[in-house]
Parts: sequence; structure tokens; C-alpha cells
Amino acid sequence: MKGTGRKKMFVAGITTEICVVFPVLQMLDEGYEVQVSADASASWSKYGDDLALRRMEKAGAIITTVDEIISELAIDWTSPNGNKLRGILDYH
Repeated sequence: MKGTGRKKMFVAGITTEICVVFPVLQMLDEGYEVQVSADASASWSKYGDDLALRRMEKAGAIITTVDEIISELAIDWTSPNGNKLRGILDYH
């Protein structure tokens, strides 16, 4: 990630409290802006999911949804990129 020069990361994973929380905490520690897609990850229990999301948010991560991330990436829905991303929202 460092080689790209980008400072904003979007993160999702299989299990929120295992696959997501620790990489997110490390990215935050390294100075990245991190957005966690809460609806693209899950956990064995709602309790574990909620605790992991709260921990990441308390550490500085932005908890969001796939739709919010797509909307942020679109910037302008009339642009070619915006039109492509709109197709993703229409899909689900």
C-alpha cells in the first residue's frame, strides 16, 4: 500500500473480528484513513461484529456501507466512472 502513495483504504473481510479489525487497527496506526464496510463483512455472532466495529470506530475508522463507498467513488454520477458505478448499485 505504501508504494501506491494512497492514504485512504476501504476494507471488508470474511470475519469482522478476525480478518478486518487487526489490519484496520494497523492501517490507522500507520496514518491511513480507513473506511470499513460494515455490510460487506460478518462475524460468528452479532455481539462479536458489534464489538469489532465499535473498536475500529473508536480507533478512528469510518464505519460505512458498500453503497456509501460506491457513492463516494462516483463523485459525479454523470461521468463515465459514475455511470459504471451506478450499474453496481442497480445490481444489488
